[in-house]
Amino acid sequence: MKAAPLHRLLPVFLAEADEHLQALEEGVLQLERRGPNPELVAGLFRSAHTLKGSAGALGFVRISELTHAVEEVLEALREGHAADGLADLLLECVDALRALRQEVADGSERTEVADLVRRLRAWKEGSGGDGLLPADVWVRLREDCPMRAARALALLRLLRGHTQVEQVAPPEDAIAQGQLGLEFTARVRAREPEALQELLSGPDVESVRVMPASEARDERWLDLGPQARGKLPDDPVLTRRASLRTVRVDVERLDRLMNLVGELVVDRIRFQQIAERLRGMGQANGIAQELHEAATHLGRVASDLQAQVLKARMLPIEHLFTRFPRYVRDLARRAGKQVEVVLEGQDTELDRSVIEQIGGPLMHLVRNAVDHGIEPPEERARLGKPPAGLLRLAASQEEEGIVVVVEDDGRGIDTGRVRQKAVALGLVSADAAARMSEEEAVELIFHPGLSTAAQVTDVSGRGVGMDAVRAGVQALGGSVEVETQRGRGTRFVLRLPLTLAIVRALLVSCGGERYVVPLAAVQEIVEVPADRVHRVGSYRTTVLRGAVLPVVSVHEAVGLPVPESADRLLCVVTGGRRRVGLWVDRVLGEGEVVVKPLASYLGQVEGISGATILGDGRVALILEPQALVRLAVREEELAHVG
Repeated sequence: MKAAPLHRLLPVFLAEADEHLQALEEGVLQLERRGPNPELVAGLFRSAHTLKGSAGALGFVRISELTHAVEEVLEALREGHAADGLADLLLECVDALRALRQEVADGSERTEVADLVRRLRAWKEGSGGDGLLPADVWVRLREDCPMRAARALALLRLLRGHTQVEQVAPPEDAIAQGQLGLEFTARVRAREPEALQELLSGPDVESVRVMPASEARDERWLDLGPQARGKLPDDPVLTRRASLRTVRVDVERLDRLMNLVGELVVDRIRFQQIAERLRGMGQANGIAQELHEAATHLGRVASDLQAQVLKARMLPIEHLFTRFPRYVRDLARRAGKQVEVVLEGQDTELDRSVIEQIGGPLMHLVRNAVDHGIEPPEERARLGKPPAGLLRLAASQEEEGIVVVVEDDGRGIDTGRVRQKAVALGLVSADAAARMSEEEAVELIFHPGLSTAAQVTDVSGRGVGMDAVRAGVQALGGSVEVETQRGRGTRFVLRLPLTLAIVRALLVSCGGERYVVPLAAVQEIVEVPADRVHRVGSYRTTVLRGAVLPVVSVHEAVGLPVPESADRLLCVVTGGRRRVGLWVDRVLGEGEVVVKPLASYLGQVEGISGATILGDGRVALILEPQALVRLAVREEELAHVG
């Protein structure tokens, strides 16, 4: 039987290598936190062995040689050897294997593996008995402990950094789902069990008891049965990868398929409008009814096809979240800090294009949390906090969108320093800064060039980042909200659409032209008398139910003449914590629209995010509410400065 040529097998090898390397990295990070659990080591061994076999069959000798050495070390762990100092070495091997994988794709050879192979074998030859003592650890949290489940998981990870954890009650997956009272128990093996009480003590912990295993047989220990004894919960990443049955499809094919579905949606709307016009004419009634029935059936088929294509483009946000534990680990080490990462809602699904574009903003937020937010261990100790800071990334579905939360328990945002920096940069006047509420002061961090870092580092401090975060999220049709408490931490909430291709929208008319407003941003539509809209320079405002509402004329934003109508029809939209009334002539209705990007030669047009084709074949521009909110806020600040 003739073997398949290399150029046909190479794409499959590269894709599978990416999966195995990601599984290896995640497993090594868990090994560092948990110790050499048999199930975890077995999963690592499977990934290394499969990668070695595939590389050897295709003649990639260096990958095969390095993974074989990794296998030998993992085999030593399966035989009971301790994992002291092994995580750093294995992560270096993963990085080298990624470089080798890229060299295979590029057809180059640069990375040497001889030194890593020598170090792996030296570690194996020098490893011996562990000398660990069994003990039971009982922890009770305070009743007012915030994020109780997250804090318990962080304490368990801290415990794994100093011991081998054999059993946890309640199980970790139950804790992660919030099934936790105030107490949990862990069976461990440690070199110095008596030191664990001080290690786990902190402001959120009411008490810690550490007992030799022989003295710990009391009612506090829950016997979870043989499936839990000596075994941690199955790693969802490794087990899922072992059982996947998928067909690999090039993403460009999915993009083309989505474009065709978009055209079908436009035609569906057009057929429905033609059928309604024929029925309204009162002529050829039978034909009109048949066309209406055909259009209705086409609508059902198009809707089902659209839903299935969207599902095919969906990926769990786990594909993005799994980057961060390693990234945070390396950042924290360079900064001399200890950070525990908690990931929640990894099964939440998003369109592939959204996941690709949200990675950069999330990276900025995580980097700022580690560099600016979370304090060094000695500072946290003075403040009565645990030495390891907590960084939480969570995702969940909310209505027709996704909410992503990045939260830390660090310093919080110093709004006084933010005000000082804003005044020094001329962003606002001193009087305007003094009148600002805490929420308004926090919003200043999104101005370009504003940074409160005491010094510039290779991580942050140059005043770029937060403005890029907001711009990146708003380019997706999303929003960013900030909640902060000095000394307690900061919470960023990102609200994102499920997909960028097809959105529900409101169709409005301005100056005889039609425009589209994404419905997710619209709160309400109100009619305001002209004498209740006040103007200061170019800045307009009105009062809606006792609250001041900035007003932006869509006519002015797109360069059309402003009408002198008696009343103002306002679409109230949100952008972050701010609300703005978009002044339009008429509201024509709502429905689904297919988003098309603007041609590259038009460049970036402020306030316009794209275009769509309506059912009658006309083109309508899609307004970007967040950009119009920024415009209103900028005019408001200029009015205050003036």
